[in-house]
Order: sequence, then C-alpha cells, then structure tokens
Amino acid sequence: MTFSLGGKVVVVHLNGNGTVLVSPSLRAGGRLDGASLRDRLQSLAVSTYEMDGTTVIPVADVIAEHLKGQKPPSRPRTVRDGYAMLDFLNSSGDTEQRRRRTRFLSLPYDGVPFGDHELRFRNADPTEIEYDKAFGEAIAFGHLAVAIGLDDRVANIENRTPPKPDLRVTLTDGTHVWIEVGRVTTSESARYFGAIQKVNQYLRLLEDADPSYLAEIQGRHVSVQLPTAPPSAAARQAADEIVILLRSLDFETVQRKALIKVDPGVTPYLASLGADYYVGDGISTYVRASNGANCFNPNESVEDFYAMIAKKMQRTYAVDGPLWLVLPLTDLRHVPSLSMAAIRQRIPGEMGQFDRVVVGTMEDAEIIEGL
Repeated sequence: MTFSLGGKVVVVHLNGNGTVLVSPSLRAGGRLDGASLRDRLQSLAVSTYEMDGTTVIPVADVIAEHLKGQKPPSRPRTVRDGYAMLDFLNSSGDTEQRRRRTRFLSLPYDGVPFGDHELRFRNADPTEIEYDKAFGEAIAFGHLAVAIGLDDRVANIENRTPPKPDLRVTLTDGTHVWIEVGRVTTSESARYFGAIQKVNQYLRLLEDADPSYLAEIQGRHVSVQLPTAPPSAAARQAADEIVILLRSLDFETVQRKALIKVDPGVTPYLASLGADYYVGDGISTYVRASNGANCFNPNESVEDFYAMIAKKMQRTYAVDGPLWLVLPLTDLRHVPSLSMAAIRQRIPGEMGQFDRVVVGTMEDAEIIEGL
C-alpha cells in the first residue's frame, strides 16, 4: 500500500511484514524529529482535510491501524495531537509558525500546559469543529498571548463566569489581568461553514452506519466544493447527491486534480448550488463537502471588529484589576493579513472600560491601549 502525504511528497509503504518504508525524503525505517517513524505515526489520529488547496490524506490513521491492529480514534485526543499534523507537515524546517505553536502548547491552563489538555468540543459529533465555550475562550487568549509576546509572562489561565469576565490570567510577577473574549467573524461566514459542516455530518454518519459504504469509498477521493451552501433542511439532500456523484464516477478515466462541474443530469441539487468536484490523485479515502472559492472584503472584518467592541462596552464586569478585551479573527473565509491591514487603518478611539484591546491571530495581532 502506498500513500502520498500532501505537497511534501512523502510516500509511505506498508509492507506485508508490518515494516514501514518512507521515501524519498527518509530512509527505510527512518526517524522524524528524534522520534522513530513508527512511534510518531502511532501517536497521531487525524482525519483528512484540505490545506492550501492540497488534500492531506489520513496516512497516520491508516498506518496506526495497520501497526496496532485497531482503528484509532476519529479525531485527535489532546490539543497537542490536534497540532501534530501541522508539525508533521513542517518537519523539514523549524518555521516561525511551528515555534509559535510550541509556545502556545506550553502555556499553563488550569495549571496544566495546553498541549496536555483533552480537546473539548461543543458536542460529541465527530465532525464538530467548534470548541466548547470556556475551552475556546482560553485557546483564543493563548493564541493572541503568543502573538503579542506575553506568553512567557503567563503563570496560569482560568475560566470565570459572569459578572466576571471570561478569563482570569495570573502573571509570573504575581499580578493578574481579566480577559473578556469576543470573536470577529461575519454571521454570513458562520452560517456558510455551519451548513458545510451539516452536510459532512450526514456523510460521516453514513460511513459509521454502513460498513459496505465505508468499504466502497476506500481509496477514493472526491471533494465537492460548494460556492453556495444549502440550507439546513437540505443538507441531507446535498449529502445524498455527493454519494450519487461518487458512485457515478469512473475512477479509471476521470480527470484528476482538476475542478470539474457536476452534471445536472446526475446531481441536479448540487448543480443548483454551483458545485464543482475534485478527484484526488494517488490513493486516499475522502468523500466530503468543502467550501468553494469566495470573494473577500477585509472591511467586513473591520465592521465586525467595531460591532464586537460596542457590544462588549455595554456590559458591566466585576473586576479587581486591569480589564482587557481579546478579539481573535475567526472568520474562516478571511485573509488575516488583509483583515489586519484594514483594522490598523481604522483604530478606534473609544474602548469603554477596557484598558487594552488585542485583535488578530497567533501569527499577527495588534495591541490597542485605552485612553
């Protein structure tokens, strides 16, 4: 069995005797970042996803199942597991992004480094991508603490409930600050990605419930891009037509690695959504809906930024120290560099009771001091 891992061109061979060969970048039984390849791959449990237009296939899942004789969990178990694939893909160099992730994973949350915490999602659905509220607020602050260089001064992060702000952050000098967290994201984007997620929930449920269907898609890769997301009531219809599309394709002759318009005669509802599909090259297992290309207006991020500040300024908080407002950029369709450039051109002059506003991502954030 041979698998290609995204754009890194790492090809993994599973031999009949259970040994693992990696080529061309690693020698047979090679080592990766000081850990044996076998151990490193066994520690990962990740699902296929899209990254920069390249599909990353679940090579870790497949190898772990082959070596251990059992199917690994369908999603990462800890925060460190969740970041492991990003590090795996960037193993060829010690990038700045990787260093920032390492710093974030070391931040203490409830007395334990973030990396050691079990991932906590809003619900148990395997396709859920949103963290539960308290966990997500702590992670949001952790990301921006790294961006502004505060992480080496953080002694602990703890959740709080109203009328207190979302977080109490103890600093290494014994003082503390209070953190209220908001999200800068457009409601349109949130609805769009929620709809895509709903379609994938149906596809995942089908895989879990029907072993024959799961066997049928082994080695198949079909990513259906939806420029227009279906309403919630039609998510099942979209998922059913994705299955129909899969079964209509001749994988021996279909064009690979290119966007192809769906045939309205085969999948009329997908066609009404303007859907394209992409058939991956090589051997992988992936049948999912994904977001299509979109136009992005960075000024929308600015408007959301101002709206969130105004909303938070209307609230009253019980604090005994400095109060900060932390606003991560969470719109999945935005371009962070463009959003930050637009925000920096329109810095607000009024922040109410907040001593400091921090907005951005783990890679780039702006600190706005109160008057």
